[in-house]
This record gives sequence, structure tokens and C-alpha cells, in this order.
Amino acid sequence: MSVPPVVAPVEIPDDGVRVSVLGYHDFAENKPATQMRIQPSKFRKQMETIRQLGIKVISMEDFSAWKKTGKEIPKKSIVLTFDDGWKPVYTDIFPILKEFGYPFTIYLYKEYVDGGGRALTTPMIQEMMPKGATIGSHSVSHPYPVVVKNFRKKEQTPTMPICGKS
Repeated sequence: MSVPPVVAPVEIPDDGVRVSVLGYHDFAENKPATQMRIQPSKFRKQMETIRQLGIKVISMEDFSAWKKTGKEIPKKSIVLTFDDGWKPVYTDIFPILKEFGYPFTIYLYKEYVDGGGRALTTPMIQEMMPKGATIGSHSVSHPYPVVVKNFRKKEQTPTMPICGKS
């Protein structure tokens, strides 16, 4: 007697489409690279390489539509994402993205926007939105659940008036 599998095998269609999602955090030309930071000049070289290889940069919206509805996208695609909302995304990286015409998504945490220092401001975000940026939520205050006791997910789900794409 054969035992039926607990989980039936799922056939995954191979349509030849491959998407890489590149996630970035911080940028500084005159500081050493880390796991969370690279120099803008190296970022530019990465964007040049993507273009030279003929890989298409698509928006998060197109990526989501491909995943949800099977929307056609280029067979070799990349999605560019940026976490946290550091000002260098606007001052150093946004000009490069505009030059290449690449769409991108920034995941912000609500309490950081307009917080001064290295934080993006609402006018910066609003300027980027019609020029390729999609804005998503990265929580309200960017807590580290492992460290924060009594972390409550509901409190970290923001409603941001600037979210979305214009």
C-alpha cells in the first residue's frame, strides 16, 4: 500500500522569466563600503553594467503584476529597492536613476520622514514620485523585533499620505 504525499507536488511553469530584486540601504562616496552601504560611483557602475547586459529594470508594480496576474515582463528583469529613506538616495542616487530612466521603490518608515539630519523630506519624496519612484512602507519606526520587547506588528503598520505612485 502506498502512502499519499502529505503535500502534492506543484508544477512550476518555466516561462524563462528571471527577476532579481536588488536591495540597497545607504550610500556614501567617502566612507568604506559595508554590507549596508556602497559608494555612489560603484552604484553607477552597477547600473551601467545592467544596461550593457541588456537587463531591463522594471517597477515593483510590474513585478507584482507579473507575480499576481502573469503580466508579461522582459525575460531578464531587475527591480531596484531602497530601504529606510536616507537622504543620499535623493542627493546621490536619484540623479543616476533619472539618467538611466530606471524605476525604483523606496521603503520608508513613517517616523523618519521629515525627521531632519539624513532623513528624506516630503518634498524630496514628492519630487521623485513622478520620475520613477514608488513609495512603500518599511514600518512606522523601524524597530528590531528581536530587540524590542512586546513588539506589536499592528502599531508598525503605517498609513502614509505619501505612499504609492503618482
